[in-house]
Amino acid sequence: MLTFVIALVGAVLGAASLILHVISPYTRTTVDDRWRDEIDMLRKELSEVLSKFAPKIMVLLFVGAASASLSGCGPVKTEGKAALHTVVDCGIEQAVKATREWSPALEQLLQRATGADGHVDWPSIDDATKNLSELGWCALENTVSRLIRYVPTPGAPQSSPTEPAQLEQGLAELRAKRYGATEFKPAP
Repeated sequence: MLTFVIALVGAVLGAASLILHVISPYTRTTVDDRWRDEIDMLRKELSEVLSKFAPKIMVLLFVGAASASLSGCGPVKTEGKAALHTVVDCGIEQAVKATREWSPALEQLLQRATGADGHVDWPSIDDATKNLSELGWCALENTVSRLIRYVPTPGAPQSSPTEPAQLEQGLAELRAKRYGATEFKPAP
């Protein structure tokens, strides 16, 4: 917005100066001559001020463009977020509380999405979890992490033949699709 205003003021002053330079030789009064000189002086001062603040203005424009790319929508937002590497700590109190509350539902979701052969239907999990906040995603990460570490007691029936590596890989692909390079550190 600032750039637009500066450009607009410069264009208006430039146009007024041009018009006054053209008509002032043909008029008898000195009013247009004074206006022409004042506009030329104002343009010169504006040019000097802008040259002093140009580096600061460029930094502001760069920061504005960077923040716009991160808060935009669609591919711009995805690419902007992918450029950053952030770590979300899923061991904080709020995430652990969310995990306790949502873990039964998330476990049921994982069980329903897992076939008898152990294949996990990740598109259905993606669809069911598309509106999760980062806190909800932490609950999913913590639940899957707990299921991967789970060792059944000898002789107990195993719920499905899903391999831990398959769970880790599927969740990692879904996480990359949804959050880019953001890393979710599960609770210990």
